[in-house]
Amino acid sequence: MLFKRKSYQTLDKIYFWTGTIHEWYPILDDQDNKKMIIEFLQHFNKAKLITIYGFVLMPNHKHLIWKQNDRNGQEMPLSSFMKYTAKKVITLLQLMRNIKSV
Repeated sequence: MLFKRKSYQTLDKIYFWTGTIHEWYPILDDQDNKKMIIEFLQHFNKAKLITIYGFVLMPNHKHLIWKQNDRNGQEMPLSSFMKYTAKKVITLLQLMRNIKSV
């Protein structure tokens, strides 16, 4: 029997979710980058948009056991999380590239 992977999540269900960083770049080696993700999760948890049951931050990916309780405006919390972290990571990578070229 072939197992079909779900690529979506619904509200009020607990999921194990893994997010990888493009090309497995170890952006989460830096403690400040880990802190940025933790602060985002804490903010959404405090606002009761999500419930966190557990998470692991690895250098190049993250795991969450969570439940999305309510939308963030019109977005699902996962979409907000991905958009926020993607923008932060892009900014960090651009800064790193500029520092290396100086």
